[in-house]
Amino acid sequence: MSGKAPKHSSGAKAPVMGLGRLLSGMLRRIPPVWSIVIGYAAYMVVLFAFLSLPTAQSTYPATGLDHAFVAVSAVSTTGLSTVDVGNTYSFWGELAILLAIQAGGLGYMTLGSFVLLTMGNGLSANRIRIGRLAFHLPPTFALRLFLIRVVAYTVLIELIGAIILWTQFSEVTGTFDRAWAAAFHSISAFCTAGFSIFPNSLEQYRSNYVVNAVVICLSLAGALGFILFNDVWSKIKDWSNHHFSLTSKVILMSTLISILLATMVLYVFENALFNLPAEEHLAVALFQATSALTTVGFDTYPVSRFAHSGLFLLMLLMTLGASPAGTGGGLKSTTWMTGIGTLTTALSHRRPGQVFAFGREIPTRRVIAAFAAITLYVLFLFVGTFTLLSVEPSIAIADLSFEAASALGTVGLSTGITADLGSAGRWTIMILMFIGRVGPLTVALALSSMLPESDHEGQPEEDLAL
Repeated sequence: MSGKAPKHSSGAKAPVMGLGRLLSGMLRRIPPVWSIVIGYAAYMVVLFAFLSLPTAQSTYPATGLDHAFVAVSAVSTTGLSTVDVGNTYSFWGELAILLAIQAGGLGYMTLGSFVLLTMGNGLSANRIRIGRLAFHLPPTFALRLFLIRVVAYTVLIELIGAIILWTQFSEVTGTFDRAWAAAFHSISAFCTAGFSIFPNSLEQYRSNYVVNAVVICLSLAGALGFILFNDVWSKIKDWSNHHFSLTSKVILMSTLISILLATMVLYVFENALFNLPAEEHLAVALFQATSALTTVGFDTYPVSRFAHSGLFLLMLLMTLGASPAGTGGGLKSTTWMTGIGTLTTALSHRRPGQVFAFGREIPTRRVIAAFAAITLYVLFLFVGTFTLLSVEPSIAIADLSFEAASALGTVGLSTGITADLGSAGRWTIMILMFIGRVGPLTVALALSSMLPESDHEGQPEEDLAL
């Protein structure tokens, strides 16, 4: 008996190993952009299937479309929902949502690659290419060390955030429920997901400035991006010799200026906040400006009460978005800053295509990529808004435009219309959330990869009137 066991085991393993090699070979032949698209879609399908199980559900009724909507929103780290998450799903459902948020925030390639590294396995060339594409990293970036630092940084920041929030969530009864609420909101904030198990987001903590500060810091820690963290860590290790990269400088400057300006504008011009005490007035203005720019999507004051000017400012911030290689969405700070640099070049007498920042010239290929990303983002936002206006004629244009900007930017802020959307409107929002998480440029590259290549070599140049 014992002598035959190894032979039987080896025979059983052979088909499995063969299937594994077949799947591995198929994955290597898939273009990196399609690997990202398929990967996130697979995560969404798995979460949808789990949320549809009775084990994941609580007493509140929800449809299959509701489960699909929440699945897409969680993996895309958006936070829009057609149901009350805290009352609709059981602990197991909430846990599945939180795991999806973590995977969506870090990127499924990050988690998979980290597991391979901890097991002592190396990363294939294809996985390295996909990882760099997912994080918008330069070709020479050391991906292995970067991934290890990303996971360590994430665990540390989320743990600190959860501990501080636990001390503030005194209204939550029960030690386990309180700890769960703290962990859920800490991870949701760092991953800029905006999902809350409280009925009205964080509005009950409007005057709790510790909660405000912790959520702002967590969202900034995720949204500023792991490239900046990697730079800061290297600077700490070698203070005198290490210099911040151009990417980190642009991220810091653009984020700081955007938040300060937006806070001042909301504080001075948003009428809805005038009835609040002075401290709350400033706190809400700062929190909502940061929430929109980092795309975290929490709110401490109902967005539906904002004037059209305030909604427009938040839409602008949601569109500008977070930073590359981070957990946030939107255009990304380096992208729109490169666009501004291109504008200054057009208005100056410099050679066309020359864009400078902090005494450095940005490569032309990056300028072209930034312009393509901006164009595609605006195009998807226009098409999404137009579609919503067509299928939801009874809802105000301001509300639908805000919802579309929030979905594409993977933000999660809403004027309260999400649950009122019909099936067509919900599918439109789901598509926008998916595109926002994968990236409009990545989606366009994936679609264009199916088209036949065209050869433009040797074609003559001719001027074009603009």
